Parts: sequence; structure tokens; C-alpha cells
Amino acid sequence: PQGRWPPGRVRVEPRLHGGAAPRGARTRRLPLLQAARIAVKQNQIAEADKSYAELDAAYPEAKERDQVLNEWATVLYDGQQFERADALFKKLVKMIADKAKKTVTKEVEVMNEETAHLEEAVAAQEGGDGDDHNDADC
Repeated sequence: PQGRWPPGRVRVEPRLHGGAAPRGARTRRLPLLQAARIAVKQNQIAEADKSYAELDAAYPEAKERDQVLNEWATVLYDGQQFERADALFKKLVKMIADKAKKTVTKEVEVMNEETAHLEEAVAAQEGGDGDDHNDADC
């Protein structure tokens, strides 16, 4: 269990979804993440849990939130806090599924718009091709 720590893969970026980072966002987030990681190294899982929870509550729109949730849940799992870890893994899966659903919905909307434009173009071409004869007259 302890062999997976520290993951070192999570990089806290200063940008949040939806625009530029607030001034000092990275410097406010890093201490919380570092506090959590230090607590884990000292085997203080409850203290780490508290720091991760504070970080998640303060920055729910952080673009690396999925990575932090995964790290947090893994720490709790390794610390044998299975119910809490399970709740976080479920939250992570739901978050990823919701994001995928939004992406697919947006792609379908774009495809529907493109289809409508193509249908309009085909209808315009069929209506304006100058061929006014009736197939029944042939």
C-alpha cells in the first residue's frame, strides 16, 4: 500500500475551468495539497483527509480536480478507510461520467447543426437546378 506514495503525478495548475486563474490561486492551493501529502508521509491519514477535503471544497472547478480526487481516494484506501475511499471514487466516476455526457451532448448538437445545414444546401440545390419537368411526363 505505501509503495504507491507519493504519486507525484498530480500537478496543481493555476487555471480554473471557465477562465483565467484568480491572482494567487496556485499559491493558495499548493499549501493545502502539500499539507495533505506531508500528513500522508507521516501516516496521519485523518489530517490528510481534512486537507484534501478543504482543497476540494475551496476549488471545486479546478481542472486537475479528478487527479486530486483520485489521489485522495487512493490515500484513504491505502489507509484502510474503505467507506470514505469508496465514496470519493464514486464521486470521481460520476464527475467523469458527467463530463463525458456534456462532451457527447455538445458533439451531437454540432452534428445536428451540420446535418441541418447540409439538408438546407441539398434542398436549395434540388429546388434551383432548373429541371422543372415532371418525371410522370417522361
